[in-house]
Amino acid sequence: MSPATTPVPPPEPLGSTAAYADPRATCDVVMRGGVTSGVVYPWAVCEIAREHRLVQVGGTSAGAVAAAVSAAAELGRDGGATGRGGFAVLARLPGDLATPTARRGRRPSGSRLSDLFVPTRATMPLLDLVLAVLAARDGGSWPRAVLTGVAAAGRAPGGWWRVAVGAVPGVLLLAAAVSAFPALGWVVAGLLGLLLTVVGVVLGAAWVHLRAAQVAVPDNLFGVCTGMPADGTADDGTALTPWVTDLLDEAAGLPDGAGPLTFGHLWAGPGATPLTGLDEAPAGAAVRLQVVTTSLTHGRPVRLPLDPRRPGVPPVYADPAELRRLLPERVVAWVEAHPPPLPADPAERLARRVRDAQLRPLVPLPAASDWPVVLAVRASLSFPLLLSAVPFRTVDVLASADAARRVAAVVGEVLAGDVLPSPGPAADGRSGPDDAALAAVLARVAGAAPTTRRVWTSDGGVTSNFPIHFFDTAAPVRPTFGVTLRPARQGGAPADPLDPGGPGPLDDALPPVRYPLAGTSTWHFGRAVLGALQDGSDVAQLPLPGFRDRIAQVDVDPGDGGWDVRMPPAAIARLASRGRAAGVALRERFAEADAEGWTGWERHRWTRLRANLPLLEQAAGEVTAALRPGTARPGERDLRDLLRLPTGEQPGYAWVSDDQRRRALAAVGALLEAAPGETPPAEQLDAGAPQPPLALRYVARDST
Repeated sequence: MSPATTPVPPPEPLGSTAAYADPRATCDVVMRGGVTSGVVYPWAVCEIAREHRLVQVGGTSAGAVAAAVSAAAELGRDGGATGRGGFAVLARLPGDLATPTARRGRRPSGSRLSDLFVPTRATMPLLDLVLAVLAARDGGSWPRAVLTGVAAAGRAPGGWWRVAVGAVPGVLLLAAAVSAFPALGWVVAGLLGLLLTVVGVVLGAAWVHLRAAQVAVPDNLFGVCTGMPADGTADDGTALTPWVTDLLDEAAGLPDGAGPLTFGHLWAGPGATPLTGLDEAPAGAAVRLQVVTTSLTHGRPVRLPLDPRRPGVPPVYADPAELRRLLPERVVAWVEAHPPPLPADPAERLARRVRDAQLRPLVPLPAASDWPVVLAVRASLSFPLLLSAVPFRTVDVLASADAARRVAAVVGEVLAGDVLPSPGPAADGRSGPDDAALAAVLARVAGAAPTTRRVWTSDGGVTSNFPIHFFDTAAPVRPTFGVTLRPARQGGAPADPLDPGGPGPLDDALPPVRYPLAGTSTWHFGRAVLGALQDGSDVAQLPLPGFRDRIAQVDVDPGDGGWDVRMPPAAIARLASRGRAAGVALRERFAEADAEGWTGWERHRWTRLRANLPLLEQAAGEVTAALRPGTARPGERDLRDLLRLPTGEQPGYAWVSDDQRRRALAAVGALLEAAPGETPPAEQLDAGAPQPPLALRYVARDST
């Protein structure tokens, strides 16, 4: 369907590639999580892209989808190899999602958005029930929701007889009333029988839905929908994950057969050969993309793509059979065909091949550059229960320690001796000069296979719903724009998406009210509790100096977004238009001068530096205090003594060279110079600094 005939055509000039031909600045963009509310982002990013080239893009959940398509559109900004890529593809997205569709074998749903979420036959009743309850909660009919739930239960496999069993007591009472009671008793017993029948039918339907939640959902990898076509139907590209896969290739302008889009495509840039075999983006990467998933097994957020060299990251594998339930065949085939590069050291190389062979049919995940972008996106977009979780496997290093030592010993013995050639394919699926050695080692280490642990990943928004800190630095060289969502204020027009950026009332403000609770229900109270758990740390950043001027907050009305996969075209258009207004506000604030002659970018850079300098002074004061005499216990060295120790004699984590030690001492000296010391409070760096003051928080460098 052409843009002109979609229910939500892209506004001018966003649908034209020419609108993005002359970006005069650069920026980073981060987008908040969600599900269907992600329709906010396309036009917001398009408006930003008219003025800025996107260098780094990040997001979580639905924001990860928008971030990935935005990164792909930046790669194909000039149309790409096909001439049809770029931000014009992103601009068409709301209209594509609102386009009516007719899928064979399914009830009419109204739009492509709803057709993206394909339940299995066993989980479809549960999805119908949830959608009916959400519709009732947002002003619809509760009796209709109950009837929908009963009808959905009857359509479930074996559901009709479970519903019928629930009705049996009431039917028996009705029959007894007709045959055994006089007129008045018949009426009373009949009414009781009818009531019991209705209650029994509802309880029978509840039995069906509970069984689906307890059996069908876990069998479906803990989701109502996998994101793929259900029940063995053909992949026609309209289910969520195949659609996203094709959309990424289209936005990047990749020709047929050149996909799937990988991080190596993004890092290499337009027209360049995709980078391969790299564990992290090079310094000059054209476009960087990062998304967040949640490791339920470890209870923490994880950035994707994985960097296997990061301390604490064990070797990660995947089961191709499980991946095929979640990803298109061409993506799984790519993962299978692109194992990570082998180490150069002969012993490490052979040990790696032995481990890979022992763990087959599991396959090691590719190097970061070879990750299909859709794999990272799908791991981030796994909204609990709606979309299946994505399982991986990691080597349990502690449980596998004895096996690893046994393999290492045998590898050393084999490499030290003469090994006869071994005919046939290698056991790890690769081929190389050490194939014979691989066969020899495997023959001697039978039973010494590593132990693996299943790692379940779910929606990134569970632990990091708005990772605005992704690309932050103390003194940025380009702005990092954020687009997030907030509940719309009741009884009024949408609020300005941007708060005032400079000094003013917000210096002493609390975060905005997101869940007003006066006079509301237990449902709303529980929702507010979950919202605070999920968004508390993210929301706390919104009013901070250096944050509030670059974060656009888009109002979402009750009933819009969330699980509402049947959102009507009017709601899609409303959210997309509000997103566009947010993008325009960000673009204009940072590109145009205000009444005093300062652009938003100039004010932002100064605010960030001014807000961060007190942190440096505070740290300097803390180091100075720690270096004072008398801070060690009797018989122990104090920090000054430890700094004086020669290279290599430190109590762990020793300096790697004399040059490093000299640089460290110089850095400590600079901190001592920066300490406030006897400086009057009025002259310390926090005097007149932006409010509220910031604080250092110690987390792992790649922690989200």
